[in-house]
Amino acid sequence: MTEDLSLPAGGLTVRVHPQRSGEPRVPRFPRDGWFLILLSLAPLIIAGLVLIVLLNEPFLFVIALAIVAVFTVVAVQYQKSVSRRRFSSNPEDWMSRTGFYVGPFDSAGLPGAAIFERQHGRHGHPPQVRLVMTNDGLSFGPAGHSGSPVLVAFSGMQVVDLIAGIHPRKVLITPPVATQRGQVVVTTTQGHIARFSGIPVAGIQAALEERGATLEIVQS
Repeated sequence: MTEDLSLPAGGLTVRVHPQRSGEPRVPRFPRDGWFLILLSLAPLIIAGLVLIVLLNEPFLFVIALAIVAVFTVVAVQYQKSVSRRRFSSNPEDWMSRTGFYVGPFDSAGLPGAAIFERQHGRHGHPPQVRLVMTNDGLSFGPAGHSGSPVLVAFSGMQVVDLIAGIHPRKVLITPPVATQRGQVVVTTTQGHIARFSGIPVAGIQAALEERGATLEIVQS
């Protein structure tokens, strides 16, 4: 592919890594993953038990489950629309699924990374974020709650590494299994690193290529 320096990402090298083999196998739902799942389902379980015990109406529990499922879908779409409005003014800009910003959070990371982690990390886990690709660069910010996005401009990027996951379509992820979806690693011209986990690479690869980035396929 010929470089077009007139495009926003012209001159930027994107290294595409294949799926890594031989990685240690991680349980589908690690211990902390089960905790988060049970914690989120606790209100529904309690409500269901109350309906069954007090009213002896199991069917009502099914109705309540359906209502919660619909509410969850609507809430996710609402959070997604809120993130898009906050991160980008163009509805056509690519936006990722929810993933994790895994640092580094020391001097090797982006300026302000440690503060971002303190503000948006939850229960000892790295911050959940969405990534948006605009014509200015890569923006990311907290998914589902307020917070200013961080922009890594194309002019400040040295290289972007896209590491394919073994399960890019995985729906439910926790930090230990997020790498199975995919990883994005941005290295700036100043040598700082921003690493994201749980991001399928196909969408961001297409968005970078559309904006003029040069793809380099890394052989395994």
